[in-house]
Amino acid sequence: MNDKEKIPFQDTELDEDLSFELPESTRLIITIPAILVSLLIIGIYVYLIFCDPEYIDPEKFGFPAILIALVLTIIIINLPWNKLGFRIKKIGMIELENVVKGQAQNNSKELADLQKQIDGLRSKLSANPIGLIEDNSPDELVIKFLEQYNQWAFSALRIRKWGARQSGFENLSNYQTEEIRESLRRLLSKKKVETRVSKKGNTLYIAK
Repeated sequence: MNDKEKIPFQDTELDEDLSFELPESTRLIITIPAILVSLLIIGIYVYLIFCDPEYIDPEKFGFPAILIALVLTIIIINLPWNKLGFRIKKIGMIELENVVKGQAQNNSKELADLQKQIDGLRSKLSANPIGLIEDNSPDELVIKFLEQYNQWAFSALRIRKWGARQSGFENLSNYQTEEIRESLRRLLSKKKVETRVSKKGNTLYIAK
């Protein structure tokens, strides 16, 4: 495999199969013992402070750290993260990930509509001899690139950097990243491409 055929980007799409919601029974199994142990530690605190004539600092037994860990566990397990716009990811390690996929999909339509308006203004300027604009958009080259590498989704920056190194697409380096981004929005408005979302929350484009 040469450098031109290596995987073109590091951003990967959100994998919803990795996300999960703890069942009610699991939450109870974790929460009830945590509450009982927390109450026990609080009881020991009260005894050591008020009842033991020879007061012993609870910190020597590590009670403060244990109590804080238990309280945090109870909060993390029982908060309605989905309603707050987060989901629990990865079995074995709890990671809160902001749910950006739905937001990005909603933004895709707005981007497409905005690009239509921009193109409309450019068309009016092109029709005006004073504001004549040469059509030098990379649309044809970009859609050809996406169709050839349709097994992947790309960001505008990755198209420019990685795509320009591929045979037949060297001219992509002649365009700025913003020009390619505008081209992708035009193609989106024409329903020639669709969007995906990377794990980093970036919008990626893939040919239909």
